[in-house]
Amino acid sequence: MTTKRTKELITLTLENAIEQYLPTLATEGKNPRYITWLKERLGYFTIFMHKTRGENYTFQDMTIEDGREFIRELMERDVKYRHHPLIKPTKRKLAIHYIHG
Repeated sequence: MTTKRTKELITLTLENAIEQYLPTLATEGKNPRYITWLKERLGYFTIFMHKTRGENYTFQDMTIEDGREFIRELMERDVKYRHHPLIKPTKRKLAIHYIHG
């Protein structure tokens, strides 16, 4: 007797995917400061994706082109420190090492 198994598709929000990924970095011995830094940057990416693709955009929907579009948007920005709590916004491009960090 054989039974059919059905596979459930687990849909991950971008936030859930990030929250599942970050602990993996800790188990790999990554520096906690790096993990905090990466969480912040991935948060920026998530905000961008929700603004451009909608709130229901999931991890499974993501493509390489989405990442490229985010990088293009960062490269086209002409204001630094837009949301910095201590530094006034400055009309300048973001440094390339910041974008590709």
